[in-house]
Amino acid sequence: MTNNQFANLNTAEARKAQLEEEFSKWFSAERDDWDELVTGQSAPKDLTSDLYDDMPVIDSKAVARAAPIFEKVFGIPFDSNLIKPGGYTSASEVVADIAPKMEQKLVDHEAKTRRIAK
Repeated sequence: MTNNQFANLNTAEARKAQLEEEFSKWFSAERDDWDELVTGQSAPKDLTSDLYDDMPVIDSKAVARAAPIFEKVFGIPFDSNLIKPGGYTSASEVVADIAPKMEQKLVDHEAKTRRIAK
């Protein structure tokens, strides 16, 4: 999707699609940057076992660093309390967990804004 396709994010589905795309792109770059810092090169993608196999693929700190993406998509501040303790196994899991929570925050924010405007 292009930025023009995101210009009118008036539905939860459109926001989730944008979040999926932008978070996945961000995480891919984040992961590659980390691999390069540690090994000096991109890590092979076909390793079958690793010291860190039992750790979350995306930890809560990584999700918190992505707060600007959530804020851009939803237009409201990101609340780090929405992040699931223990991390996530994939970018899709992050989006599936946080998008509905951000949608509820957006609904609450809009309702509060309407009450203040009255």
